[in-house]
Formats: sequence, C-alpha cells, structure tokens
Amino acid sequence: MVYKKTAGDICLNIFIFLFVGFLVVLILYPLIYVFSMSISDPREVLTGNVTFLPKGFSLEAFKTVLNNPDIYKYYGNTLWYTVVGTALSVVATVLLGYPLSRKQFSGRKPLMLMVVFTMFFNAGMIPLYLVVVNLNLYNTRWALILPTLTAAWYVIVARSYFEGMPEEIFESARIDGAGEFTILMKIVMPLAKPILAVLTVYFATYQWNSYFPALLYLSNSDLHPIQIFLRRAVIQASPEAMAGFDVEAMTESVLAMMQVKYAVVIIVILPVLLIYPLLQKYFVKGLMVGAVKG
Repeated sequence: MVYKKTAGDICLNIFIFLFVGFLVVLILYPLIYVFSMSISDPREVLTGNVTFLPKGFSLEAFKTVLNNPDIYKYYGNTLWYTVVGTALSVVATVLLGYPLSRKQFSGRKPLMLMVVFTMFFNAGMIPLYLVVVNLNLYNTRWALILPTLTAAWYVIVARSYFEGMPEEIFESARIDGAGEFTILMKIVMPLAKPILAVLTVYFATYQWNSYFPALLYLSNSDLHPIQIFLRRAVIQASPEAMAGFDVEAMTESVLAMMQVKYAVVIIVILPVLLIYPLLQKYFVKGLMVGAVKG
C-alpha cells in the first residue's frame, strides 16, 4: 500500500529540514570561523575583518605552534592518557557491569544502589583532591586515570546491554562446565563488541578533552595533556595579553600570535574531527542502549 502524504506531512517535513539545517549551520559556523581565523592574514585577524571565510592567507600561526617542542610532548601525554585510560576504564566498567546484570549475583541490588547513589551525590573536589594526595598519586600520570576510572552512567549502560543477552546462552555454557570468568571472556565479550565500542568512544573522548584534573593534580608541566597547552595558548594570545604592544611596530610573526589560539584549537580538535564521523554510529547505539533499559 502506497502512503499518500498529506499537506500536514509535507509541512512537517519542510519544518524538520529547515530546523536541522539551522542546527547544522550553528554547529559548523564556529568550526569554519576558527579555521578561517587560523589561516587568514594576521593583519586581517587583528583588525577583526574575518567573519566567515578567510581573508588573505598565512600559515605563520601554524608554524609558530609546530615550532614549539612542548606541543609534541603534550600530544604524547594526551595519547598516553587516552589509550591507557580508555583501556582501563573499559575493563573496569565491564567487570562491574557484567556481575550487576546477573540475577543470581547475591550482592546485585545493594551494589547497584551504591553505583546509582554516586550519580546524585559525591564528596566534592576537596575530598577527592585529599584522596589523590594521600594515595601518592599527585604529580603522577595515574592521577588523571584512577579517580575517573569509570562512571555510574557507563556502568548502567553496560549492565543494560548484558541483561539483553539471551539467558539460554549462559545456561548452556554452565551445563558444559564453564565458569563465570570463562563465560565472560569466551562468550560475552565476543558478543559485546557494540557496547565495547560505545564505551571506548565515550572514555576516549573524555580523556582527550579533559583538562581540569590536570590543573588540580599535576604541577609538573612534563605530564600536562594537550588541553593545558590549548588553555595556555588561548589565555596568552588573548587581546588582553597583547595590550600595550605597538601594533604598527609588530612583525609578521608577532602579529601571528593573535592567531595562535585558533591554530592550536584546530590542531587539538583535528583528530576528533577526523575520527568522530567514523564512530558516530556507536554514539547513537550507546544512547539507544541506555534509553531502552536502565
């Protein structure tokens, strides 16, 4: 049967397309603006003539950033935090979410209550800082990983996925003599690739974008992530920081300092911009998993 669209359906579709188009413009404009500012002529940037498309062309800001050896050190730190932190977070979330999904686990309900409790109540920043210091994690890489190893929402998402698996699979494995660890590693994990991908995307995105824990727990600049470099570039290259300079006497390289923050933003977010479209479907799947059960 062919469904004939009514005038109301057509109007609704037009409204949806216009609304989605408006949202796309809102999302893309800041990205295009930052990119345009990073490659425009420095004098055009200084005078504020760049509004959307680049005016002139200069890569001086990118040269300034890439000639700074610190950026490679911070990039390396961020890669370490992202890879190691994501791997450990996924393991911890699975090891907590899987037992909570098993009805025969006697401590399931009280443990789940404790997990949910942390979603609404926490001790705060100062007690967490004291814990990090007393555990001798201050000024170590583990200070950015262990305190945020997992989160209640991700545990709930993982538990919901495991609960959706057919119970017959587990019963058959137990009849064949498999233990819980064997079931988890040889049966559950191969079937849990979608949720593992979801958790990986979530944790990797968090680790890549995180900067505030580094401000709290790392006074050693050799351990700082790339986001700290971005924060420093934005502050130091702000108009307030440039006040008092003789603009007319500035050289091309000094003028490019006004563009440094835009160049750093592009360099920092480029990996996420390239990878996110490939992993976007896993974000959608993760949202659906959390919405169906919980």
